[in-house]
Amino acid sequence: MTGNVEVVAPGAGEALWFLDTLMQAKLPSARTDGALTVFEQLAPPGSATPTHRHDATDEFFYILAGEVTFHSPAGARRCPGGSFVSVPRGVPHAFRVTSSEPARLLVLSAPGTFEGFVRAVSQPAPAASLPPAGPPPSPEAIAQLAALGAEHDVTLVGPPPGTAS
Repeated sequence: MTGNVEVVAPGAGEALWFLDTLMQAKLPSARTDGALTVFEQLAPPGSATPTHRHDATDEFFYILAGEVTFHSPAGARRCPGGSFVSVPRGVPHAFRVTSSEPARLLVLSAPGTFEGFVRAVSQPAPAASLPPAGPPPSPEAIAQLAALGAEHDVTLVGPPPGTAS
């Protein structure tokens, strides 16, 4: 990290459309010598991650607004705004936005390798807003996501919560 205090203003940070969400880079891993990455994520109602694990990365989520339900081998946990979720490396997990409004999450990964996956899957967002809604991903898109994940410590192990395998 640099020797200076850094401030990222509200709404600032490189904006990326990551699947059906908006990710804003608050602290890229290059600024922490790869030790940590911090993103703010905006996810629409119903948005869900595939069930996955990170074998070399710990992941942390602070729910700023909305509600998400996290799924892991320990079961499903409802997480309203103000909740903090810690996912140790190797633990399969997923989440679904269960609020009627978008959820805002602060997503931290240590080390910061998750950023590589986000960048491989994303496209630059023309504005700090959600991408247009689209159809569910095709089997080919899921296979491509799995292949990219394998390059960046993301192993898909199942479908999003609430969907058939």
